[in-house]
Amino acid sequence: MIAALARRHGGAAFAILIMSSLMPVLAQTPGIPLPQPVIVLVDSQLVTQQCLAGQAIRNQHDQYRQAIQTDLEADHRALKQKEDELVREKAVLSHESWQAKARDFEQHVIDYNQRVAHSNLAIERAYGVAMAELWRDFTAVSAEIAGEEGANLVLPIQQAVYLDPRMDQTQAVIERMNKKYPVIVFPPPAIETDRSPSAVKN
Repeated sequence: MIAALARRHGGAAFAILIMSSLMPVLAQTPGIPLPQPVIVLVDSQLVTQQCLAGQAIRNQHDQYRQAIQTDLEADHRALKQKEDELVREKAVLSHESWQAKARDFEQHVIDYNQRVAHSNLAIERAYGVAMAELWRDFTAVSAEIAGEEGANLVLPIQQAVYLDPRMDQTQAVIERMNKKYPVIVFPPPAIETDRSPSAVKN
């Protein structure tokens, strides 16, 4: 549970839970001084943009989206052909027959729209899984470097109004991540659908 919260909230929830668990202990042992904060700063956005794993995640995300888009385009063309056929047949079919074909076409449109939605959701879920792993690695590396620098607190660099450049450990985090975690596997999107993907092609 704690690990899941840490992944979801970038470690913030984990820190809050740990501090909450320590509060009763600290309250029962007065006189123990809190450590003076020794801070390093990291630009997490720059890390995810420039590290090898972050670049790989974005590339795989784009590749999956392009592949699914190509597949969906075939269904879209099939729907367009059915629509054109329906327009032509309106003048020659009976009202009842045409209405039946129109209802069938509407169901195909609904199926297609659902498939588009399911595909997009599957990609974003897979992307979220990959990014959660990237953030977990980023948190671990940031903690390692902070410890090596004698720091006990890592903060986003965006919160700093002024800083000594020596406090910025962004590049060190990028280099360490490239060595320890150069690749993160983007899980194949699991597309859920109630109807066959080829339904609109029939």
